[in-house]
Amino acid sequence: MINADQQQPASHGGYDAELRRHNEVLRRACGIQFRDHVLDIGCGTGQTTRQAARTAQAGRALGVDVSAPAIERARELARAEQLGNVAFERADAQVYRFPQERFDLAISRFGTMFFDDPAAAFANIRQALHPAGRLVMMVWQAHERNEWDAAIHQTLAAAESGVERLAVGPADGPGPGDGKCDEVAGDRARTHALGSLMAVREPSSTPTG
Repeated sequence: MINADQQQPASHGGYDAELRRHNEVLRRACGIQFRDHVLDIGCGTGQTTRQAARTAQAGRALGVDVSAPAIERARELARAEQLGNVAFERADAQVYRFPQERFDLAISRFGTMFFDDPAAAFANIRQALHPAGRLVMMVWQAHERNEWDAAIHQTLAAAESGVERLAVGPADGPGPGDGKCDEVAGDRARTHALGSLMAVREPSSTPTG
């Protein structure tokens, strides 16, 4: 069986590849069992859902996300791996009518942070779990304790203030201090800093969940 996550080099894996070490922590915390039925909240393109399905071979995994393109890509990757025990639905976990007491475990990799109504959302997820079911979720720490987030904001701030400048063009061409050079440098810094975020950002018209 082809494992799309292992087949794709880290340098080309984008958002999923950047979270590889986080995934290992989440996998250990989840402790998915062979017959588990797993609900993945905010599954994106389905990496964590497919991983759950591979472990719960006698169970099933359902991934939900509000992004239609992400869900379509998740389905494509699952078909490529020929995983028969995984499904994906475009759905808002806050209001989606999950089957009652269907799942042994609900998991989420940074998906629960975007609920408009956390109380309603978690209540909805709770009714989908067995009485002894578990919820395992990964969320970012507060900004001041999040080195990844802080680095992005520092880079953006440097680009905006013109502190960080990148030399461009030949040696006798425009250099730091030149208006055009500063403009190009700022664009490059913004692109570098935002590259990871753009992979998961949805249009403003898309509902969050």
